[in-house]
Amino acid sequence: MAILRSILLLSLGLALTGCALFRPYQMQIQQGSTITTAMIQKLKPGMTEQQVEYILGTPNLKDPTMPNNWYYIYTNEENHLPMASNKLVITFQNGKLSQIAGDYPPPASIQYSTYNSP
Repeated sequence: MAILRSILLLSLGLALTGCALFRPYQMQIQQGSTITTAMIQKLKPGMTEQQVEYILGTPNLKDPTMPNNWYYIYTNEENHLPMASNKLVITFQNGKLSQIAGDYPPPASIQYSTYNSP
């Protein structure tokens, strides 16, 4: 009886450690808009909303309380751990591009005074 109990406990212990050692595959999750430096370099002050949308695509978020701000957000995670997170905020004034803020390097065509980085 003691031998049977020992074998059962040993088997149970091995089964539980096997579950901890072998984790199922978890794929990489990318969400949002992929914005490249080349796309940002095409932006120029005074561009219309349609021109900006043609270059960058549809924004992820148009805030109803601040309709002049467009948000482009990109996240990448693997095994539930963040690998990358970037954001770009485009601000319009009177329907024209006036400011760019975010995690990307500023375009050469827009002066640094109009570029905000967090």
